[in-house]
Amino acid sequence: MRVLFLTHQFLPRHLGGTELYTLALARELLGNGAEAQVVTYVESPAADPAEFQLAHTVVQDVPVTEIHYNLSVAPWRARYEYANPFTEHQLDGILRQVRPDLVHATHLMKVGGAALRPALRRRLPIVATLTDFWAVCGRHTLLRSNGQLCRGPRHPLDCLPCLRDTYGFTRARSWPGVHPLSLTLARRALRTGRLWPSELVGDLAAIPFRNPFLRGVLRQLSRIVVLSEFQRRLLVENGLPDHALEVVPHGLEPIPDLGPPARVDPRRFAFVGSLVPHKGLHILVEALALDPSLEVRLDVYGDSSSASAYVTDLKQRLGSDRRITWKGTLPPEELAAALRGCAGLVMPAQWYENSPLVVQLALTLGVRVLASRLGTLEEMLAGRPGHLLLPARDATAWAEALRRAISGGLPVPVPVADLPTWRAHARRIFEIYHEVSA
Repeated sequence: MRVLFLTHQFLPRHLGGTELYTLALARELLGNGAEAQVVTYVESPAADPAEFQLAHTVVQDVPVTEIHYNLSVAPWRARYEYANPFTEHQLDGILRQVRPDLVHATHLMKVGGAALRPALRRRLPIVATLTDFWAVCGRHTLLRSNGQLCRGPRHPLDCLPCLRDTYGFTRARSWPGVHPLSLTLARRALRTGRLWPSELVGDLAAIPFRNPFLRGVLRQLSRIVVLSEFQRRLLVENGLPDHALEVVPHGLEPIPDLGPPARVDPRRFAFVGSLVPHKGLHILVEALALDPSLEVRLDVYGDSSSASAYVTDLKQRLGSDRRITWKGTLPPEELAAALRGCAGLVMPAQWYENSPLVVQLALTLGVRVLASRLGTLEEMLAGRPGHLLLPARDATAWAEALRRAISGGLPVPVPVADLPTWRAHARRIFEIYHEVSA
């Protein structure tokens, strides 16, 4: 069997859960004597479309084809975000060359839903794994740009503010006190004699059709894999076909022998994840600020070298507070050893985390988890003694939870032995390949 994987970004340019998931499936196929190739998107800095070319590389024995493109120069940016004819054309040529037996899309963000149409025209079996909520949310988190949680658009233009804030759709530069739309109309009317600029009209016309277009594409796929029951329910609420959705829980690789149990520091906690607002590290910073006497050590595993406004703001707010230690990124194979000596893993997520593997790892190790009462985090932790589910945005509750954990006022968590495994997940995915190819 020859499988072509399609994903939004890939190694070595990006290292994340979906990238590692795609690589692991591809390498598993290669190890079983099948063929695998990855096609991915690269955001190009070029402004000239003539420079948008394919590039070829190999990552850990897996052939990779990169489609270089720059969304900011697209003629209809809001449309190209979800239905990009350039990536569709490139996939058409790649399919002619590779001639796969099956296409597996592990993330459609950036490449867009239209990239699957060449495979649909060829009537190839197509499997998609939806690792987040991009199919119903242009921000992929179902977290609005104003910080409020969302369960999907309530009306055709409900997504406009978020897409404007995230991608700049419908937005124009303005002088103080001048509405961007007024300035845009005035400039274009003076220059062209036309009141409505075509780009603005194109964006306004494209946004209401985003989710219906993606639903139309996804409904034609052979199988859609989701990682949790919560995710399945939410996607069905937003019009995805229930009969095509299958929950296949993600799972861990076998944990290597770590030797004798580590001594647990009752004041040491770990945050693991990207340093972005929806991961919620700012809630912990606020919790520490509420109680300067709280004797806690928080190790933050994430890229703190980033110059993003979010990371800069966190460091400024911390000032001389030495209770947080910036540990930088950690190779996945070292994470278990890092967590073993912790009193707890903290996950103050502001969005619907989707079966995070780091929580599965903590449960397997018997490490306490303090997490937001949201989405699959609640499914994973509810009813498990020793773990805490907390209001996502209540810094006071988080400070109190840390205090309780330090004081020993919580049951000792018991290691969980019956969680999903990577081997079981991969086995079911390959069974699906054969089912849809029959």
